[in-house]
Amino acid sequence: MNMLRIARKETKQHLRDVRTFVFMVAFPILLMLVLGTALSNAFNPDAQFTREDIHVLYTGPVKSEIMKSFGEFAKGTANSGIHLKQGVDKRESLKQLKQDHVDGYVEVSDQGLHLYVKERSGVGNSMLQGILSAFADRYHTALTIAKTVPDRMKEIMAASSKHDYIADRAILPERQPDSISYYAIVMTTMITMYAAMAASSLFMEERILHTASRLLIAPVHKYEIFIGKIAGSLVINGICIAAVVLFSSVVFDANWGQHPGWLALLLLTEIIFAISFGLGIGFITKTPATAGAILMIVLQVMSFFGGAYFKIENPEGIMKILTQLSPLTWENNAILKMAYADDLSALLPAMYMNIGFAIVFMALSITIFRKREGL
Repeated sequence: MNMLRIARKETKQHLRDVRTFVFMVAFPILLMLVLGTALSNAFNPDAQFTREDIHVLYTGPVKSEIMKSFGEFAKGTANSGIHLKQGVDKRESLKQLKQDHVDGYVEVSDQGLHLYVKERSGVGNSMLQGILSAFADRYHTALTIAKTVPDRMKEIMAASSKHDYIADRAILPERQPDSISYYAIVMTTMITMYAAMAASSLFMEERILHTASRLLIAPVHKYEIFIGKIAGSLVINGICIAAVVLFSSVVFDANWGQHPGWLALLLLTEIIFAISFGLGIGFITKTPATAGAILMIVLQVMSFFGGAYFKIENPEGIMKILTQLSPLTWENNAILKMAYADDLSALLPAMYMNIGFAIVFMALSITIFRKREGL
């Protein structure tokens, strides 16, 4: 009963505190809106890369075998957005290229293909070089075969002309988060970890407000105070996080997946981890300022490498190690897989990690709390 009274007192106290609402609810919602709007292009594949059509002129000996083969090949590249058109002659074609009327010029000869472009770099040039290399390889292969079976030459080159040299494939094109949904998820997991800030001063504030002595002389066991205050913190943080998730889902139409039970369980374990982490740091340090400074640095680093401020895709080397060390990486990946791939495999590892760290910091806190004479 005493534990329930203390938990209720903690909950009411924080509900009346406007700072709790602003920091735990309004702040992440504002960040979702600002970052989700400002960085929307980063989550729009069409905005990141648009393949424009490439127009190329080509000339060569009209009656040569390679010119005939290249003409057949040119018919098949239009589907790939690369339009090869026979020019009048080399001089006129180069003039058209210099005047930016076309994107390239190919000189076809028995010795091979000679590509002329204005700049060496560029996605379009790389694509063009790729398909021309494909043609050259196929043609040389055909020549080798033709020496043995001449009748197969036209058949081989005809088959190559039907090939689409640039094939676009989308991995789950309709199941990728937009900017608002992404930041709704990462901001929620980030602000959940910030519950550690308030947890670090759970017992310090009793000493600052000079209420610790009253609690100690009251007919209440220390373990009841300990459990009651943690339970109250758990309730108030649970309410705030639930409000953020509900608001982002209803107002921003963020996609949280079709497994609300698993989502709630994952966020609950993260809240427990955050409270235990903050509590442990609070017991180790001597002042609220020191605890706050340490937690702020750790949480900022954790958020940065966890993808809270920008999406980290395919990290390598030391960056990959640092991202994997951030608990937020585990949380965000678990939710994103659940929401956009209906994959629950990452949930249990993330929850086990949360509970494991929570046990470590909670055990540390209990050990220090029991040895202290006061709160």
